[in-house]
Amino acid sequence: AYYRAVAWQKGLPVGLGQLGSQVRRHRRTNLHLFIEGGKVREVRRENSLGALRDDEDGIARWQILYREDGTLERASLFNRRGVLVREEVIEGKNRNIIEFKAVSEGGDTVPRPQTSKPNLLLDPLEDSTTGKSDITRHKVQFDGNGFIVERRYQNFGGLPRRDAQGSFGQRFAYTADGLPSRRAEIDRDGNEITLRSGIRALTFLYDDNLACIRETRVGEGGKPINGRDGYAFRCFQYDEWGNEIERSYFQANGQPSVCKDGWHRQGSVYNDYGYLLEQRYFGVDDKPIVDKDGLASFRDECDGRGNVVREEYFGPDGLPTLHKDGYASVRQKFDQDRAIEQDYLGLDGQPTPHREGYTGFRQRLDASGNV
Repeated sequence: AYYRAVAWQKGLPVGLGQLGSQVRRHRRTNLHLFIEGGKVREVRRENSLGALRDDEDGIARWQILYREDGTLERASLFNRRGVLVREEVIEGKNRNIIEFKAVSEGGDTVPRPQTSKPNLLLDPLEDSTTGKSDITRHKVQFDGNGFIVERRYQNFGGLPRRDAQGSFGQRFAYTADGLPSRRAEIDRDGNEITLRSGIRALTFLYDDNLACIRETRVGEGGKPINGRDGYAFRCFQYDEWGNEIERSYFQANGQPSVCKDGWHRQGSVYNDYGYLLEQRYFGVDDKPIVDKDGLASFRDECDGRGNVVREEYFGPDGLPTLHKDGYASVRQKFDQDRAIEQDYLGLDGQPTPHREGYTGFRQRLDASGNV
């Protein structure tokens, strides 16, 4: 079965907003749950034709393993190429410890330091990073519905640890469906803290299709507050199929603001299969503006599986322009959804060097997809 979103109860995936085939074939991303014996065995993040697509953490597939009593034993997380990124192992007498594991070169499973938000608590809007640390597990607390309402960061020995923001963990509130509606950082004793940026918490508002339409930063007083990058909240709009077609940023007083990439509003266009065709950027005056990469828009051409085989860049005047790394377009070829050829082209359509000094690359894969 296919769904718009997934909630996690006691660490187990629950599909939200089941999709019919007519809607699914127009969406950029669908969550495909494989159910056997009444249990979800696998979750796949797929495009409209069933090709795996990585999320922002580089995860495209979750494999679920159960204990004999039906509770979660572990979740194995893979990228779109089938490479095991990490395992999240449930331990402890009360099944409230999540250990992050990775596979060593010798094939052994070893603790893996936390370098990104854990996927048992999916948050597609998270854009902060925790940095490298010795956080290798979380101690969690569930509410009556099985949703994690608090998690505390620990090292392999079970001692409290803080992340790069100075947080020792997080506290959550949820919608009735199980989507996060509020997230705050906590100190060693479990008290909510205000980050150095002045932000106390993030709140999330969803539409009837379970898509986030507003994310707000709030301060100690519970009111919107501008972060260091100048905005307090961002809003999202979607087409009839659920593809994001607009994202815009605002100050606490409701006036337009710009994001860290240099634009106020982003507009996206998709084809009939949910493949991204074009993306444009606009300033607070609603006129075209260049982003941090030096372009005001780009256009994509995709193959039959949704892989981008050509990308072209344009300036505010709509004319071809150079990416900050020195090229006007990129041409790619794929095998098993993995790029095997990439060429950088100039404004004249001829090969041109990337700022790192090369004009492209070639690689070949074996039957297993290895280089």
